[in-house]
Amino acid sequence: TVTGDPGEGLAVEVRNAAPAPGAGTAVPGAGQGLLGLAERAGIAGGRLEHGRDEADFRLRAWLPWPARRPVG
Repeated sequence: TVTGDPGEGLAVEVRNAAPAPGAGTAVPGAGQGLLGLAERAGIAGGRLEHGRDEADFRLRAWLPWPARRPVG
C-alpha cells in the first residue's frame, strides 16, 4: 500500500507471508538490505520499521514529501 500527499509525507506498507520460525532462506545475501533501507530512510528524514506481525513479515516506511511551492 502506498499513500501520501505533498506536505503530508509518503507512507508505504508491504506485507508478505513470513517463513516458519527457524526456516532458512534459499537466497544468500549479506544481511544488510533492511539495515541499509532504514539508514537511507533516516538520512532522508523518514523512518523504516520491519518485523513479524502474526504470520506475516511487515515493512512500513514513511518519507517526507515537501509541499509544492508556487511557481513565480
